[in-house]
This record gives sequence, structure tokens and C-alpha cells, in this order.
Amino acid sequence: SVNKTVLRGDAVGQLGAIWRYLKEVDQTRLPIGMEKTDAFVLTPKDKPIVLRTFFKGAGTHAIAVGDPRGLHFAFDSEQMKPAVLWRGAFLDAEATWDNRFTPWTEPLGKNVIDLFNGPSLAMLESADTPWPAQTGAAAGYEFKGYRLGRSGRPVFLYRFKGVEVEERLAPVKRPKALWLQRTLTLKGNVRGLWFRAMSAKDLTQANEVITSASAGVSMRPCQPAPNVWRLRKVKDGRELAAPVRFESGQAVITLEVKWFED
Repeated sequence: SVNKTVLRGDAVGQLGAIWRYLKEVDQTRLPIGMEKTDAFVLTPKDKPIVLRTFFKGAGTHAIAVGDPRGLHFAFDSEQMKPAVLWRGAFLDAEATWDNRFTPWTEPLGKNVIDLFNGPSLAMLESADTPWPAQTGAAAGYEFKGYRLGRSGRPVFLYRFKGVEVEERLAPVKRPKALWLQRTLTLKGNVRGLWFRAMSAKDLTQANEVITSASAGVSMRPCQPAPNVWRLRKVKDGRELAAPVRFESGQAVITLEVKWFED
């Protein structure tokens, strides 16, 4: 053998390695330098893409959802919340599909935000009770999986304090802008349940729109009525929250998020 650095120059061993590679070529990657750099980039085209993965900011039980209209998110199924939102390009699945060490998957797009810090639902004694820090199973959450709707978008299913929750996120077209709409449908009949939409150091309100300049987004509460929502003062800024009011055993919460224009 002329190559003394592979298998100590053993020609028979090198030939055997080549034959083994060719026999298993459909099960392995191409040699370094022969593979396209974007071979694992996922681009939603006709319908959403749903990928379970290890996602930076959304944990080891993340469910990343890419939408053809360019608004994407990663749902943390341990904490029961949309943990990361972004727009533009979706993601590179190499870390999930073809990496033995499974490093964190990250967004390929821009304007990455996390406005949903901590648990979205909590039992509060009063409107001024501090929001609890516990989340996930420790706070009483139980993930029940998800189902795909006709559009191919997932509906996330979980339980909290005896309340059954269905949550979905989808882009919606509004005049002059595309918003990401988050909708929770809750079934139960408990008192003292609150929903927190977002928290940030610099939340400001103008009419019915809440804005965070540092995050570069605006949020519009749709349901319940805007006058039900409260902008609560907290140690590190403000948080937008509302009491959950059940009627005939059901409550619906809807809000929309819009990124600032470039």
C-alpha cells in the first residue's frame, strides 16, 4: 500500500475496509468532502414539518415545527410550552438524524425569541400572587402527546391540575403582517387558574398591543377580551397574564405574536 497512515499500510485490510463500505453504502454517510453541506437542511414547502429532537432552548424532548410560511417554533414537551420561536429558514437535522453524539439542534433562521419563560399555567391565590417557578411534572403537568390536524400542524395535548389542555400554534395573515397565533383550549372547572402569555424586562402597552423592544416582537391578546388581561409588575420587569374563566366546563385562550419588520 502507498498509504501508510490507514490501517498501518496493510493493503489487505484497506481493501477489506473498502468492500465493507461499498456493501453498506446505503447505511452510512459519504466520505468527508463528498457530502453536500446542506444535505440535512429541512425546508417546509407544501405542509408543516414536525421533528422530535434535542433542541437548544427547548430541551431533550423538543418537538420542532416548521411552517411553509416561514414562522417556526420548538415545543418543550417536558415544560409544556412553546420554548423557542423564530422565522426564516427552519433547521438542519444533521444532529438528529446522523450524529452519534446528538448535539443540540438550533434554528437556521433569524429573530429567535423566548417570551414564554417558565410555566404558562399556574394556580394563584390572588391577582398579585407571584408566579411559581416550578414547571413540568414538578408543577403538576402531564404530557399526553400530540395529534396532527388536517393541515399537518400538531395539536399538543397535556393535563394540568385536572384540566385537559389542547394547544396549537399557526401563522395567520393580518393586514400588512403575518402573525403567529397561539391557542389553548382548556376543559375543566377549577378556580384560581391563570395563564401567563409572556414576560420581559421592557413590556409596554399601546392600545391592545403589548411590545417588547428588546425581543423585537409585539403580542396581541385576543381571547379573553383585552380588558381581562393584566400587565403585572415582577422583579425583572413585567408579565402579561389573565385569569382563566370557564364556561360550561371550557375556556379558550388566544393570542398572536408578530416580529418587528426588518
